[in-house]
Amino acid sequence: MKLRHTAALALVGWYLMLPPARFHKDTSLPPSPDYEAVLSKWSTVGTLDTLRECKAEMSRRQREADRMENTEVEKAWKGAFQCITSDDPRLKGK
Repeated sequence: MKLRHTAALALVGWYLMLPPARFHKDTSLPPSPDYEAVLSKWSTVGTLDTLRECKAEMSRRQREADRMENTEVEKAWKGAFQCITSDDPRLKGK
């Protein structure tokens, strides 16, 4: 691998992200994760150096949520975390 490729890889980090809320027409239903929202609308909840660190942080947050009393709404959001590379072109406009 050439030096410039190695340098480029070193600049890439990872974001732990959550989608925005989707509000339902039926207001008796709680908001749910909107997985179809463009990535630039998602929230960054962590910035990590490697995919391994991002996945570990995601697992840690999910285990923490498991230890708490969870409503069905909280359970839906617990699984909404995703690791996204910092150079993902879908983040443009963020």
